[in-house]
Amino acid sequence: YTQNSNNQDLKFFLDVELSKNGGLFGVAGFAVFSFGLFLLTFWNSNGGSEPLVLIAAGIVSFFTANPYFLQLTDWRIYQNEEAEALLHSSKMMNKMLKFGLTMTLLVIICSCQYGVINACLTVDTLAGANFYF
Repeated sequence: YTQNSNNQDLKFFLDVELSKNGGLFGVAGFAVFSFGLFLLTFWNSNGGSEPLVLIAAGIVSFFTANPYFLQLTDWRIYQNEEAEALLHSSKMMNKMLKFGLTMTLLVIICSCQYGVINACLTVDTLAGANFYF
């Protein structure tokens, strides 16, 4: 039995990942909460406090993304078992879609980190594309 990947597999993946059980809404809610607390804590930081702001923003970003990244191992195992049980061949496609979704989430969280760092500092020492990349 062979099944080719089709639009139904893509629709199923998006339905699962964009549901409440997918974890994305939890990450987004926690990101808004934690970056909001970060902004309240470090708003109007003076020059010379850049290392403190950078370390704090890195810690907030780590704990924002970490719960989603921790579930990736279990997701991969469930995906392999499901593919064997249901005899479908969309296993590699789902892994690549999950990789793209994870990297997009990482870029979004890093962009939020860059934005709140620059919003908190009163000096422009960490602004610009050189610091972002």
